[in-house]
Amino acid sequence: MGKQPPRHRTHHLTAFLLLLGSLSLAWSIAAGAAPLPSTFKAHFNLYSGDLRVGETTWTLKSVGKDRRLYQSQSNATGLISLFRQRKILEQSEWHEKDGILLPLSYLYERSGGSRERRMEIAFDWQQGIAHHTIRGDTWRLPIQKGTVDKLSYLLLLMRDLTDGKREMRYPIADGGRLKTYHLKVIGEELLETALGPLKTLKVQRLRESGKRNTVVWCAIRYGYFPVQIGHREKDGTRVVLRINSLEGLP
Repeated sequence: MGKQPPRHRTHHLTAFLLLLGSLSLAWSIAAGAAPLPSTFKAHFNLYSGDLRVGETTWTLKSVGKDRRLYQSQSNATGLISLFRQRKILEQSEWHEKDGILLPLSYLYERSGGSRERRMEIAFDWQQGIAHHTIRGDTWRLPIQKGTVDKLSYLLLLMRDLTDGKREMRYPIADGGRLKTYHLKVIGEELLETALGPLKTLKVQRLRESGKRNTVVWCAIRYGYFPVQIGHREKDGTRVVLRINSLEGLP
C-alpha cells in the first residue's frame, strides 16, 4: 500500500484553502479614493512547514464597462494531490456606480473530495438584499452599501493602505450572515520573495479569540498587493501562502 500523507496536513490544507475565501476579494470605493488595478494575475505556492502542499492563482480582469471579474483557483499539489484532488474556485463580479464598486454576484465551489460544496450570492442593490443559495435553498440577507463578499476585501485593504489607513473594518456577506473583518497594521518587514526583497506592511486580522491568527504581508512597491499570507490554526499548525509570480501591476 502506498504511503499516506499525514492526516493533519490534508486537514489543514483544506482549512487554509477555505480561509482563502476569507482572504481573497467585490469592494466599495468612495469617489477620490486611491484607484484599484483593472487587471492582474498572481500565482502563489502554499506551504505547510517546508512542504509545498498547494497552489493558488488570483486573476482580475475587465468584463465590460465598469465591470470586473475576480477569480481565485486553488488546488492541492505534490504527494497530497495523489490522495486529495481537491479544488476550490471562487469568483466575484461587480460594477461601479457613483464612485462605489458594488458586488453583483459571488460563487464558491469546492470539488474533488467528500466535502463538496457550492454557494452562490446574488446582490440586489435596489432592494438592499443579498440572496444566498446553498444546496438549492435560498435565503435573504439585508445589506447596505459597503458590504462586500469574502473574495474582495484584500483589494479594499490595498486601497485603504494606499490612502494611509492603518486600521480597517469590512462588512462581509458570508453564508447568510453579515460578518465584520477587523484588520490592523502591526509593523513593517523586509520580506524575501520570488519577486525579490520587498518592503511590506504586516496586517493582522483581529479576532475575539486568539486561538487562530492570520497575518497578511502587503508589498508597498506593488500598491500594497498581498504577497504573503500566514495562518495559524487552533492546534498551532501553521500554513503560509507565498507569491511566486505577478503580472499586470506596475
